[in-house]
Amino acid sequence: MVPFPENKGYVGKSQVRTFVEETTSAEDTLISHVSVALYDLGGVGKTQDVLDFVYSCKKSYSVFWIYCESPARFDEDYRKLAKLVKIPGSNESDPSQDIRGIAKNWLESNESGDWIVVFDNADNKTDFFPGSDGGESAGLAKYIPKCAKGTVVITTRDYEVAYQLAGSGDVLTKEAMAPTDASTLFRQHYPGGALYNDADCAQLLHELQDLPLAVAQVASYLQINRQTISPTQYLAKFQRTKADQQQLFSKSVHNPFRPALPESSAGAAEAVLTTFEITFRQMQQQSPLAGSILRLIACIDPQGIPHELLATLESGGDEMLLGEALAKLHNFSLLQFQTDTTGKSYTKVSAIGTAARVLSQVIPPDGDFKHWPRWCQYLPHTTASLSQAGEEFNTIEIATICFSMAHYLCQTGRYHDSKPLLERATEIRSLLLGDDYPETLKSMLLLAEAFFETGMRDECEELEVKVVALSAKVLGEGHLDTLHAMSNLANTLQNKGRWDEVEKLQKKVLETRKRLLGEDHPGTLTAMNNLALMLWNQGRWVEAEKLQKKVLETRKRLLGEDHPDTLTAMNNLALTLRYQGRWVEAEKLQKKVLETSKVILGEDHPDTLTVMNNLALTLRDQGRGDEAEKLQKKVLETSKILLGEDHPDTLHAMHNLAFTI
Repeated sequence: MVPFPENKGYVGKSQVRTFVEETTSAEDTLISHVSVALYDLGGVGKTQDVLDFVYSCKKSYSVFWIYCESPARFDEDYRKLAKLVKIPGSNESDPSQDIRGIAKNWLESNESGDWIVVFDNADNKTDFFPGSDGGESAGLAKYIPKCAKGTVVITTRDYEVAYQLAGSGDVLTKEAMAPTDASTLFRQHYPGGALYNDADCAQLLHELQDLPLAVAQVASYLQINRQTISPTQYLAKFQRTKADQQQLFSKSVHNPFRPALPESSAGAAEAVLTTFEITFRQMQQQSPLAGSILRLIACIDPQGIPHELLATLESGGDEMLLGEALAKLHNFSLLQFQTDTTGKSYTKVSAIGTAARVLSQVIPPDGDFKHWPRWCQYLPHTTASLSQAGEEFNTIEIATICFSMAHYLCQTGRYHDSKPLLERATEIRSLLLGDDYPETLKSMLLLAEAFFETGMRDECEELEVKVVALSAKVLGEGHLDTLHAMSNLANTLQNKGRWDEVEKLQKKVLETRKRLLGEDHPGTLTAMNNLALMLWNQGRWVEAEKLQKKVLETRKRLLGEDHPDTLTAMNNLALTLRYQGRWVEAEKLQKKVLETSKVILGEDHPDTLTVMNNLALTLRDQGRGDEAEKLQKKVLETSKILLGEDHPDTLHAMHNLAFTI
């Protein structure tokens, strides 16, 4: 599981390889746990150093490469690891599963054998140590394996991260490339073409501060243009663009991707930026599409970019044209190296706009269950894109990304995370389209749902009343979107015990949906289920059971037994059976729902916790208090972590446990 091919022309000696060899036994076997961090600025060759080490060991040990640019990408690579080795209990399509804990536990187990894990680009301290005290609780550091075997290698630009993850004695500072090695690297990437002028080549490498990334970039540029541009010409242009460079990269955007460097390092950073400037200009002239791809990559997660994301750019569907542009980027190593600074500082507006436009076209339109595997692929890219798009980029495309991503988060139970996205989507659509525009109303309605699930019930009702009124006025009372808004409002009012209003709304929604959609439509079944819940809350269990059985049988037939909507219907029927004293039937259904929910939704999903709580109550009703208490304690602790101690669901769990004890 290594994302890069072996660099057979690697120049120099791998520091990580030397360190591991010196700290292992005389027989060159990894007999105990080794942890080492390689630290320095971007572009100095950290990744290539580690690649040389892992390929020297690849035949003897399992190697796993985990990219740490963001927590989402960390999770994605841990999912790949789990799928590759087939860890029991792991589920690639379940984004709510504790994949970090599953992967870490497997690595620490005897079943994993001998391994090397590389945590590459571990640059963001707060991702690893989010607490104010610098502790690892809830951070990625908690999920780096610590055991009596295996080798952990970390690459980072942050010394503090290196120190805390590996310890002071095991932090290596990447050594500067020797001039002779820089010359060798340069000639590897520029093997033919115009005759060398050794003096000019040496001066050019000196100007580049012998940085491996800069050397490889310049040499690749010269190789591609070997018929028209010589190293001497390149050096002359390089030196002439100093004033232009200072103008393009003003102090506020000179080096936006890392902290201010010491004075002795400033020249090196500027040299890389100048190289990218010259490379980008030449590449843009040769292939505008390659320039567009480069600008797009600068605004999203730079690794693991799906092919279809790039295919929507200005290639007109011509795969050969797209292939030529990608080959050009590959020749410049821009699809292989970490190049956060490429072009971004001086094409920011255009780049973020392009990224938003492309993402809005290819991401799933919503968070429905069938789209969960694709969201696992796209979530790192939407997260990275939105993090860079400030208020000045509040466009319809940004609103689309926010809404679609938030819908997925809601469907997977992450309502707190969805709320700021929905607030932004609603604000943008309201400003640009108006409050009464259908897409604005959809954003408002989903935001109201997030309010409800995070305990903001009054805010939820206020927003839902507004949406119902606007929808009825603009779309009509019989429109499906209006009926959806009415149904949500009824559920909110039901929570407040306003039964007469609820029953009136629910019956109206059900009858209208039957007429417009038919009895088997998912929207009709949802309305039937909601009416049954209202009847259940009023103690009208026989009426409720009749409706719930119809909903369950239809969903089984249309969606399958493992679909989340089918599980919801099964859980609701079990609850009705319990309240009629039919505990054996209820328990059988609830156990089935619980086990399936753990697999499909994850143990911490709100719906899974609801089922667990309901099963506990059924067990308590049968006098099995010890079993009930065990489940209720788990529900309470998880609710505190996910929802907070003051959330209504947490308080309800607390009340149930107190009653059992």
